[in-house]
Amino acid sequence: MDQLTSPAPDRRARQRRLGVVDGLGPHATAQFYAMLCEHHRALTGGSSPDVMVHTITVQRQPGRPASTGLSRPGRPEGLPQLVTRTSRSLAGSGADVVAVACNATTIDPAAGAPACIGMVEATARTLQRLNVRRVGLLASSVMVSTAAYERGLGQVGVAVVAPGPRDQEIIDRFIESLRRSRIPVPLPGEVLRAITGLGDDVDALLLDCAELSGVLDAEIAGKPVIDSVRALVEQSCRALLDPGSEVVRPLAGTRPPSRRSLSGWRPYRPQRRAGELVRVGDIP
Repeated sequence: MDQLTSPAPDRRARQRRLGVVDGLGPHATAQFYAMLCEHHRALTGGSSPDVMVHTITVQRQPGRPASTGLSRPGRPEGLPQLVTRTSRSLAGSGADVVAVACNATTIDPAAGAPACIGMVEATARTLQRLNVRRVGLLASSVMVSTAAYERGLGQVGVAVVAPGPRDQEIIDRFIESLRRSRIPVPLPGEVLRAITGLGDDVDALLLDCAELSGVLDAEIAGKPVIDSVRALVEQSCRALLDPGSEVVRPLAGTRPPSRRSLSGWRPYRPQRRAGELVRVGDIP
């Protein structure tokens, strides 16, 4: 693995600090931290990152937007507002880079942090680098219903395809079995069939569930597999170690690319509006 090189370090210089807005929950956050340390050490020859974490409450219910369950004086506080406020707090506490480990919202351009990287934004950057124009989303039905990826990726010209209702139920049951098991769970045939059916219509697969990380790879899927947690880890480390690198920009106002996809497929009818989700059974 290539290491990021820089001039000889000044021992008086402070190590750049990463602030993490944690909206994933304890299991996924522990996985994010482990992956962050591993990637940072690989890039630096063994140095651990300087990290501080602020946990927020994210309530997810099927068919409803993710919320915080909190209120500010005189009004309820939405998730984007809570993420922005927390990002500013971390920046004010010394964070040079803020990683928003929350897959239910995108970043407000006015977040106020020196470098603020969202999970959806980091995933979008990875998909753009791979020239992906149509991605299959493998996640719980609750996560799919937040529409964060449809809104965010749609702004950079990436269409999001989810399993049909029956296959989504199969995926949900498998995710739940992974959560309850303390030992590795083999990939059931019906899950593999659902994944294969989804993969037939897309350029790549997107894993947006901590439990699925490491269970499905490109060899099994037969095409690129992008892990949203790993995408955030990679972009966070780059921002920490290479301050001059281009920061992942907020998706608001981003123009879709005009390049072709990996497969040469072009959407016959692009997403009509932000938040529109294509199901496998709806593909013409």
